[in-house]
Amino acid sequence: MEMNKTLAYECEAFKSYLKKDTAIIYLKDNILDIAVDFELKEKFSSVLAEIESAPGIKSLLLMNSAGSLSNATYQRFFRRDAQSGGNSENDFNSVLKTLRLKQYETLLAQVVLKVATFQKIVIFALQGNIALTFFGTTLAGDFRIAANNVIFSPYYLSRRFPPNPALGYLLTQYIGYGKTVELLLSENPLDAFKAKKLGLISEVIEPGKFEEKSIKIATQLSNLPVNTIKHVRKLLQRSIDGLHKCVEKKLYTLDDVSLKTTLL
Repeated sequence: MEMNKTLAYECEAFKSYLKKDTAIIYLKDNILDIAVDFELKEKFSSVLAEIESAPGIKSLLLMNSAGSLSNATYQRFFRRDAQSGGNSENDFNSVLKTLRLKQYETLLAQVVLKVATFQKIVIFALQGNIALTFFGTTLAGDFRIAANNVIFSPYYLSRRFPPNPALGYLLTQYIGYGKTVELLLSENPLDAFKAKKLGLISEVIEPGKFEEKSIKIATQLSNLPVNTIKHVRKLLQRSIDGLHKCVEKKLYTLDDVSLKTTLL
């Protein structure tokens, strides 16, 4: 299959390419810039649209660099503007009111809804430290592969920050209410093997040749009969109305006093 010019793309936030009938998007350390850079966001959206509409592509594989979905990336995303705006409380509040937090929320909500309604198989391949909030986004996909050194960290607890609403909604679909409460309120990180035992991870692999192994698994999944895939996805389609309502929830405001110590 000839690679579409729109699909073959690389920038500071991500790169996209094709391997047989699997489209791959590799998330780089600056992936959160999509939330605040309109041009990047438009390009990311156009790549997804191209993948979804291309008849020769059967699946989408999203892979992250080891640091792109980590607690450090999350913190750096907010601190960058806070530091450039000054160190006083007034400057910090001003930064929040520039909609940095709103842009971050909006990005996660849009990605969750897009993945949940995507018309082809969506596979996530995860490595490194993963903030649990980001992991919640991957639960909208069909399969998750994890390197055996992956750690899912409840960063929001140590910063007195509420988890992303979609995380709780999607977790309950997989492990039920009781386990979800236990997981969201636990300060203990979740490793790849425990996540697999809970049914949150499909396969755990060695970190060596991570990209190569992930692509091989995704290609195997792409060989499943197309019509069967479509019917199974339709049968198991989550309530999009419920997901829409969930991602629109506001658990805090910009005047919440806890935010003054949360993001720095």
